[in-house]
Amino acid sequence: GLVWNSKEGHYLLVSDEQYQHQASIFIMQDEGIVSARLSLLDQSGEKFPDDLESISIDGNFVYVLSSLSHNKHDRLKTKRKKLMRFKYHKKRASEQQSVDLYAVFKRLSKQSSNSNLVQFLKQAIAEHSLDIESHIVLNNDLYMGFKSPFMDKKKVLIMKIADVNALFAGAIPSADIWLAITLPDPETA
Repeated sequence: GLVWNSKEGHYLLVSDEQYQHQASIFIMQDEGIVSARLSLLDQSGEKFPDDLESISIDGNFVYVLSSLSHNKHDRLKTKRKKLMRFKYHKKRASEQQSVDLYAVFKRLSKQSSNSNLVQFLKQAIAEHSLDIESHIVLNNDLYMGFKSPFMDKKKVLIMKIADVNALFAGAIPSADIWLAITLPDPETA
C-alpha cells in the first residue's frame, strides 16, 4: 500500500515481510527514493504487525491494516489480527493504538443485525478464509476490501465500519456490507 501525506510532503509505503522478514512502513520521496523506515511498536513492546496489506490517512491519524489471514500452517498469529493507527511527525510516531479486528469480526458475527454480513463473517471465520486486501479510513469510517471469501461464489465484498474513533475506544461497532461486486468469469469475459 501507498499513501501521500500532504502534511509531511512524502509518501508512506507499507511492505509485508519482504524486507528483512518483517512488516515495515517506509517514507518515500516524490522521486521514488526511500529515505527512512518508521519503527513502530505495539503496546506490549513487540514489533508490529505481520502481513501489512494497506495504509490510509484520515485526519491526523495514519492507519495500517493486516490481512487477518491464516498463514500457510493454518495459524492466525496475533500480529495478523490488527488494525493500528498512529500519529507521526518527522519520522517519529506517537499516540499509537491498535484494535484486534478479528475479535471485532467474531463479535459482529454474533451480534450484527445484518444477516448477510453475519453469514459472510461466520463462513470466513469457520473456513479460515478471511483475507483483507485493502482498506481506507474516510471521514472516520473504515472501508475494507476482502480478497476472500467470496459471497455467492462470485462477489467480492467491501465492508464498512462506522465511527473508527468509537472502535478504538472499545465500542461494538456498527458494520454493514457497503458494496458487493460481481466479478466476471474470466473464462467467459
